[in-house]
Amino acid sequence: MLNFRLKPDKPKKPVPQQVNDICELALVDVGFKRPRKGTRYWEFSEQWLGWVGLNQGNHHDYIKINPFIGVHCVPLTKLWRKIEGQRYQKGNYATIAIHLGEICPDVDTFLFFKNKPGKWRKEAKRLAKTIKKHGLPYMEAHTSYEAILPILEQHVPMMGGYPERVILTHYLMGNVDTAKSLTLERLTQYKNGETSFEHFAKNFGEPFLKFLDEKQKTK
Repeated sequence: MLNFRLKPDKPKKPVPQQVNDICELALVDVGFKRPRKGTRYWEFSEQWLGWVGLNQGNHHDYIKINPFIGVHCVPLTKLWRKIEGQRYQKGNYATIAIHLGEICPDVDTFLFFKNKPGKWRKEAKRLAKTIKKHGLPYMEAHTSYEAILPILEQHVPMMGGYPERVILTHYLMGNVDTAKSLTLERLTQYKNGETSFEHFAKNFGEPFLKFLDEKQKTK
């Protein structure tokens, strides 16, 4: 008598994950790269990537995808991760990003009805083609430090890594003195209790000044 065990069927992925996977594969079909789940980008050059974010709204009857598009600056993000002692992953985060709807407000919302999985691929293809048609020109127009700096500066009050990105953009543009003075200004504000830049001070500000000092010594 044969003695064997039947392998149990793999459970299906949750619907939100299925929709996300289908959308990512649709983006690959139109030329985007997907080195890992959750990371999708268009490679303009070794330094600049077009970035795509797929924000989800999980409703009772449907999944709503709200795409965000932007750019990922490789040198800036690599340096940021190095200063903060973290590992760099290509294309993981956007340097700048906006909602796709700001570029093409007349495009219909991307909806994936849970009881109609047979139509998901068609909707994913529409999403991918829309991002390529309307998103790529915006991305390409922002593949320079001069293009991203004004946008980053507008968002500095929001915190969330924007002060760091502004400082690093100035540094990479060759404005080393400006980068240093902005860092010192924020560290002074923190030490005087004017702001809550604790994360900035400990994880970026002080290590960045040390980085600048070491660069100066090697000249």
